[in-house]
Amino acid sequence: MGQQKIPAAIVGPGNTGTEPFTETQVRDTVRAPDAAGMEATHRTEADVSPQHFAVPRELGTETAGFLVTAHMTDRENLAKQARIMIDAGRQARYVTDSAGALLMDDARARFEALVAEVGDEAWVGYHGHQNAERYKVPAHAILRRCGERGYVGGQEDMIIDIAIAPAEEQTT
Repeated sequence: MGQQKIPAAIVGPGNTGTEPFTETQVRDTVRAPDAAGMEATHRTEADVSPQHFAVPRELGTETAGFLVTAHMTDRENLAKQARIMIDAGRQARYVTDSAGALLMDDARARFEALVAEVGDEAWVGYHGHQNAERYKVPAHAILRRCGERGYVGGQEDMIIDIAIAPAEEQTT
């Protein structure tokens, strides 16, 4: 069995740049066989997420979502947010450490809280980042440059470019 491309519509308030997706664009994407509907929502905004996955669910598409910036709330609140989404029809939830800020025990605690909350009603995943450590650049230096350039969350590819520059500066 080889690799297979699966079309996915990734929408939601936690995914910078995706809000302009129209309902027609989402419908066109998720009509493809084996398509997936994915959505990223900030850890405290689960109540607005159903609007982002209503069309994929209506079309019978499997939906998965990401509770991003999971490090900025406790595990109990994260589990409550997951419950809101599961009750609205979401089939999967991810604990998402988009900042790369959680230590393994913290990540495990949040993951286990979601599993305890949703049980067999949905599957739970974990999506984590290591945003600064691999370049040996302090996180504050990266964040300062992000602020100087006006970046917002969800632009990890640009953040990596920022991390590379100070790392190269340190070697010269």
